[in-house]
Amino acid sequence: MAFKRKSVNIDEVCDAMEDNNTEIEYWLDLKTGEMIFVTDYDEQSEREEIFEAIDYEPDRFREIPTISSDEAYSYMEEFIKQVKDENLREKLQIAIQGKGAFRRFQNVIAGDPEEEIRCFDYKSKRVKEEAIEWLESERIEWKERYKTPTVEERISKKEQEIKEGIKSFVEKVSQIDYVIELGLLGSIRRGKKVGADIDLTVFVKNDTDNIDRLSKIYRKTYGRYHYYLDVILLKEDKTYLGHICFRKDCPTRSVDCVVQGCGDIKYVRQYQDFEFDERKFLKDGPLVLWHNPEYPRSIIEEWFKEI
Repeated sequence: MAFKRKSVNIDEVCDAMEDNNTEIEYWLDLKTGEMIFVTDYDEQSEREEIFEAIDYEPDRFREIPTISSDEAYSYMEEFIKQVKDENLREKLQIAIQGKGAFRRFQNVIAGDPEEEIRCFDYKSKRVKEEAIEWLESERIEWKERYKTPTVEERISKKEQEIKEGIKSFVEKVSQIDYVIELGLLGSIRRGKKVGADIDLTVFVKNDTDNIDRLSKIYRKTYGRYHYYLDVILLKEDKTYLGHICFRKDCPTRSVDCVVQGCGDIKYVRQYQDFEFDERKFLKDGPLVLWHNPEYPRSIIEEWFKEI
């Protein structure tokens, strides 16, 4: 039976091609332009009804092919060749060797969020090329759902989110009476637009032993922005207290909570086998974000000068 074909959404086709779940089949209804997916968890009667319709009008339906693991692996190889950072490129090349290559690759690339954005963009473009090639071979017209943001636009958006998160945290924490100073460390301080770690440091008065308000502000900031946000807590005499915990309850049943010293000050977390090293802590030259005007000098700037 003749029918007029409708254009299909290429974004949906790309999503289907990337899904290598063997328990799901994706089909295109060329008459309606809609996506149909069948899973092993559907009722048997529903599956039979769909496949009967496909058998009855075979010209109306097309099963969407998936990107093979070999193709996906080749995307990783192609992308690695484009990575400019020699150290990262070498780590990625090592990561894709042997079993578990995809997982290791993702773990390594996640350590550099800017490069992770570029990787996602490259993979998306390659999948789209495959989708277009397949659609054209089947003479299926397609349309785009929305304009895909560029790499620069994505990085700029993430950068703005980070800035807003830091600004929000500083504005609220600077209102706490026992807080003396806030500083910025980590890869953002080293010039990364979208860093793998955002280390904020908070100096508090020596007699402070209740950080409930500070921890609440941290949890809200972490929950909204959570872009590797880490807050290091120190006293004004430079004594390291620990990291502020993201958990609402303290302690919990988590294995993290049994680390020695964890929770001695409520909401202050200790890490297993972690030793505070002031030289590593200050190596990048911290940036003072806020300083209590009642104190004549910046603690962290004077500390940096000393070492």
